Amino acid sequence: MKPFRNPLQYHALHLLQKSQEQAKKLSDSTNPEALHDFRVSIRHLRSFLKSYQDILGKDSRKSREQLGE
Repeated sequence: MKPFRNPLQYHALHLLQKSQEQAKKLSDSTNPEALHDFRVSIRHLRSFLKSYQDILGKDSRKSREQLGE
């Protein structure tokens, strides 16, 4: 695994991992908030990527667009 170039990359990975955890909860029919929690985690990740796209590079823009789809 390559080391992170800056702390922003580490934080973006953390937000992505949170989104993945929330995605796993979507199949739990006893959790009525699962979809909301997942959408919020994706929104946080997209907002973060947009805020720091100049620092993170053009790949962050592509990732943000893919998350929107």
